[in-house]
Order: sequence, then C-alpha cells, then structure tokens
Amino acid sequence: MSELRDDLVGYPVRCPLCQHLAQVPEFLFGQRVQCPNCMGFYLAPQRRSDGTLTAPQALSRWFNKPLFFPGMFLLVIGLLTVGVNTLMLAMIDGQPEQLQEGFRQGMLKLLGDEIALQKENQQLTQELAKEFLQQVRTPTLVTLGVGMVTCCGGISILTTRFWAIAMLGAIGAVVNIGWGCCFGGTPVGVWCLVLLLHPEIRRSFR
Repeated sequence: MSELRDDLVGYPVRCPLCQHLAQVPEFLFGQRVQCPNCMGFYLAPQRRSDGTLTAPQALSRWFNKPLFFPGMFLLVIGLLTVGVNTLMLAMIDGQPEQLQEGFRQGMLKLLGDEIALQKENQQLTQELAKEFLQQVRTPTLVTLGVGMVTCCGGISILTTRFWAIAMLGAIGAVVNIGWGCCFGGTPVGVWCLVLLLHPEIRRSFR
C-alpha cells in the first residue's frame, strides 16, 4: 500500500470514494493506494495493451479506513459504559433495598461471623449501605454522560465528521471511570487521540 501525495508527478486519477484528483505515478499502477483527501484506499488503474488506463477500483469505504477499527472500539466502549451505568441507575432507583442488603451482607462477611452478629455492627452496616447507595448515584450519572459522549465520538470517527466531537469522545474514553469499562477505554482512547492529532487525519474530517 502506498500513500499518494498531491505533489507527486504522475497521471491524474480521481479517487472513486471522494472524487479527489491526485497524481498517481506509473510504478503504482495496479497497486493499493491511499487517497490523501479521504484517507480511503483504492486500486490504482492499470495500463491496457492499447495504452489506455482502466478505472480505479474502490475498495471498501469502511474496512480500509485507518480510523475504522479505533472508531468501532471507541463506539463499543461507549455503548458498554452506557449500558452498564443505565442498568446500575435502574437498580438504584428500582431496587434500592436489594442493593443495600447486598452491600451490607458483603461488609458483614468482611467483619467475620462473631463481629457481624453484634447488634451495633448490624446497625452500622445498614447505615453505611444506605449512605453508599446515596453517594453512588451521582458518579453513575456522570459516567453515563461520559459514555454517551464516547459513543458520539466513535460515530464521528467512523463518519469522519465533527473532529472536535471525536476528540471529546476519545478523551472521555481515557478518563472513563465507569463500572469496569475504564481498563479497555484508556488504551482505545489514547489510540484514537494519537490518530486524531495526526495532521492528515484531521484534514480528512468534514
């Protein structure tokens, strides 16, 4: 695969994906080349026996984009974050007693059987469980919002539209402290940020 540049000397070939006109040197005929405008890939034309050129062949608009896989991963991270935190909010609002009891039982197991049977510890764990449930709702809402921004960033990357939203989505994945999603979100977010800050990638956004 070779990346074309507008300053190359060759034959004018129009990208079948975005219609950008670029110069394709003859030594690249028949090879997979990358458009400098849309960053998509296509097969350069070939010379027929009569000297004419074949039409360039478009490869997949999506799977051959350098941003396809990071954009998809970012979208998946965002969807996971939204799904997990929506479920958590539903449980907080719909089943608060069950959550409190589950948290309280977990604390009692940490205390041990003898200590857990003491009446004052039973009351203490009940109060702590209630306080935990009240405090966890706000960060869950915040993380849900971060997940939505991450989803929007993934869609922006896949469609190469709205570079600023794509950047916000990548940053959201990096700082995501959601329920179990942060470990996958950080490397994916950094990956997207590195690509988005590349000058040619940035120019490809509309």
